[in-house]
Formats: sequence, structure tokens, C-alpha cells
Amino acid sequence: MRATVTRRRPPPAPLRLLSVAYALTPVSPAACGGTEQVAAQLAALHVQSPYVERLRLVTVAAAPSQLPGRVVRTNAGYWAAGAPPADDAAQARLAAAHDAVALAELRRRRYDLVHVQGASFHRHAAALALPCLWTVHLPLSQYPPEAFAAPPCNLFFQAVSRTQHRRLHRALPPPARPRLRGYIANGVDLDRYRPGEPPGSYLLVLGRICPEKAPHLAIALARRLHRRLVIAGTVYPFPAHQEYFRRRIAPYLGGDVRWLPALTRAQKITWLQSAAALVIPSQAEETSSLVAMEAAACGRPVLAWRSGALPEVVRSGVTGWVGDSLDALAAAAARLGQIRPAACRRHAERRFDARRMAREYFALYQRLAASA
Repeated sequence: MRATVTRRRPPPAPLRLLSVAYALTPVSPAACGGTEQVAAQLAALHVQSPYVERLRLVTVAAAPSQLPGRVVRTNAGYWAAGAPPADDAAQARLAAAHDAVALAELRRRRYDLVHVQGASFHRHAAALALPCLWTVHLPLSQYPPEAFAAPPCNLFFQAVSRTQHRRLHRALPPPARPRLRGYIANGVDLDRYRPGEPPGSYLLVLGRICPEKAPHLAIALARRLHRRLVIAGTVYPFPAHQEYFRRRIAPYLGGDVRWLPALTRAQKITWLQSAAALVIPSQAEETSSLVAMEAAACGRPVLAWRSGALPEVVRSGVTGWVGDSLDALAAAAARLGQIRPAACRRHAERRFDARRMAREYFALYQRLAASA
């Protein structure tokens, strides 16, 4: 009787992915912007188990980006100065140089998929013979209208919140809407952000200092509540940002208002763990809010102006309150004691885990590569 020989099917070849980050700011876990932090989270998780044998990830990012895995760094000469370009022409030159490096990498090696996480590389999708997934991190108003007018058939779209998904669906022409692949909510490293000691009495603002982030509203709220305020964030050398800081923030510094121009991630966590509440005074169309997720992971409540996807991230009465005005948030602040740190943490574990985000992206990578 002939023995039956069972042949094992060889494991599938690893998926080869090129991730193209934002051209104008370095990518690292300590980066100020949410776009850069998400790119860093995905890179860190996708070079670990269970993905390390199933995914070959290369990231194109501005020097001096610090990421695990293979990184192709761009614009090193400029970034030696340690600051982003202040004028539109310089930004366009840096974006073009960054994209050229990514295109050269695609010619040099075979890839199955491109993940576009920046604001410019999607323009090159039509010239590529492979799927391009564009995670649209920024508000749609910050992209040129033609970006969504007639996208090529190999360009797929990904939103980072339900709110942004609705807006992106309306912005795309009907033939392109099937290529909108839903939304994958952002996430944070829950192992790093944990509840700390009993909170202090100060309010905290985290993020870059610019007109649309509106930290001057947090100053007004803190003065209304007679609380100390700590503003931690960078003032980038854009003329509008510098002028805003000079006129709306600098005159109020000192006494009960303190400015911390730069924090390491460990310092940010320490300040967040000890705050009475995180204030998010943004007036932009926020597509998500990593800092609100970090606050929930640390068991700290959030007081946020109603803007974009913030009502989707901050669960009123559980992780904080969202209000339409200074008066509404001042009234909500009287109820900060009702927010339970354990409830904030449980909400973060259910909704904001970066490992869930990595799983969902990896599954999407596989579907897009298989359908190519």
C-alpha cells in the first residue's frame, strides 16, 4: 500500500509595504503632530510579532526621524537646522525632494503596496502600478480641492474617524466612493500611558501653538476658573504662528500661566498624569485627537471645545465634556470630580489601543494587496 505523502504548503511571501510619511516634520513617538505619532506607532508595532514575518516595512521619513525597522531619511541637510520651513516655496521644495526619494525607492525594490501618510505623495499614485492607500490625517480644508476631484483608480482612501469618513465621502466624486475603505480610529500605546498619582489642581494644554489650536481660549478658561494653566507645545517658525504667540499668549505668561516649549514623551506623560484636566481648545476641524486618547489612558478628564471629531473621541460624562462655548466648559469644569480615572482607563482600553489599530491596518494591507 502506497504511503500518502502530505506536502506542506509554503508560507505566503511577506507583504512588502512602503510607508511614505509627512515630508515636513520628522517622525518619532515624541513628535508633536498626530500624523507623525500614528506613523511611528504603526512602524513600531508592524516590526514586532505577529507581523514581523508577514510584513516587510520600509518608511520614507524626514531626517532625523527615529523609527524601528528600515527607514529611508530625506532632506537631511535642511533638518540639521532643527526647524520646519517657514514659507510655502521652501515647503514645496522639501515635499518634492521627499517624494522623489520615495519614487526612487519604488524603482529600486519591489513593493506590493504604498501607504501614503503625508500630504503630497498621493499625487504620484497614477504613475504607479500598485495599490496606494492614503490615510487622510488632516482636515480636508488643508488639502487642495483637486486632491479629491478625480483620483486614479489605484488610490484608496482611509479616514481616521467616523466624522472624517462622512466628510470624505461627500468630498469624493461618486465613482471614487467605493475606494473609501471606511475608517480606522487612531490609537495610543496603553502600556506607556497609565493612571498616576492623585491629580493636581492645574489645567494642561498639549500641542503645537498656533491660531487654529487656540490655546488663548484655555487661558481664558483657566482665568475664569481661577486655576493654574500649563501650556506645553512648540511654536514653529511660521510667521502666523510666531505672531499669534507674540500677541495672544506671551503677554499672559507668568504667575498662573506657564509655558513649556518642548517636552519629552516621558515628561508629557508626567504632566498629563498630574493634571486636573486636559483642555483642548482647538477650533480646527479635528479629524481625531491622540492627546484626548492619551488623557483617557492616564485616567484624566478632558474639557474640549466642540470641533470636528472631538465629540467622537471625548465621551461626555465618562472621559470629560465637550462644549460649544467658554461658559459651557466653565460649567462642566465644576463637575470634574465626577469623572472616575478607572472609567477613563477602561474606555481607552476598549477604544484607543494602538494594537487594535495595527491589526486593522494590517488586515487592510492584505485585502488591498490581494485585490491588486
